[in-house]
Amino acid sequence: MEAAQFYNRKRPGLGDEFASAVDAAVAVMAERPGRFRVLENDVRRCLLKRFPYPILFREKATPSKF
Repeated sequence: MEAAQFYNRKRPGLGDEFASAVDAAVAVMAERPGRFRVLENDVRRCLLKRFPYPILFREKATPSKF
């Protein structure tokens, strides 16, 4: 991930912390997507707390089990 490499050049290990923050955010988005603000149509935004990056995503419809 390019952003993680950028942060690691700034300070060793910071890129790993960035990658961990992204992984944690993705886990929360998967578990509770409705928690995040809708920007437009069905696009939602998750802001990382420590890093100045938003993650934009769409909810994927869950297939019915019939």
